[in-house]
Amino acid sequence: RIAPDRVDEAVITGEFGSKLSIKALIRIGLLPEGIQKISFNKDLPLQGAIKAIQSNKILNQLEEIRELSTHIDLAAQPDFQEVFVSSLKLAPWN
Repeated sequence: RIAPDRVDEAVITGEFGSKLSIKALIRIGLLPEGIQKISFNKDLPLQGAIKAIQSNKILNQLEEIRELSTHIDLAAQPDFQEVFVSSLKLAPWN
């Protein structure tokens, strides 16, 4: 976990994220208390995709990342189901 005082800004994105309140995000444990700057940008994923397709530099960087990446089938890992289900518990940060 990252300490809240080390976070400069939390940006909540997407259609679902734009419908949530800061209080709710903290209450269910998606954000810790103490982050000073929290903003919402519903269209940020789309804005990023548009920038990527308009820029050869960004497309090249994405290709480099893709080439360095390794696919891991998490569902095939013996303890995946147990770890996944136990991680679904939403609770405030302590």
